[in-house]
Amino acid sequence: MPVLSHRRKSTAESPARSGRGTDACYHRFAVVKLLLISILLATFLLPLAAAKVRQPRRALLSLLLLMFTAEVCYAVFLVVLYRRYA
Repeated sequence: MPVLSHRRKSTAESPARSGRGTDACYHRFAVVKLLLISILLATFLLPLAAAKVRQPRRALLSLLLLMFTAEVCYAVFLVVLYRRYA
């Protein structure tokens, strides 16, 4: 009589069986690197873009709008891309 275990089977498959090989590891590194670089770019380039506006109040509002848009895009990319390559 076979012994039934309460443990789930391991989801880790060999690279040959999963069809992904080692490419997933390199893609994951690239995606994480690009996500981190995007934070740096948003931190420095968006205020530079807003500083070109002559009126301070309008510059602040445009910076807040740009930062909010960047944060929403970053969250979407985390949900979509990071989960895919994690």
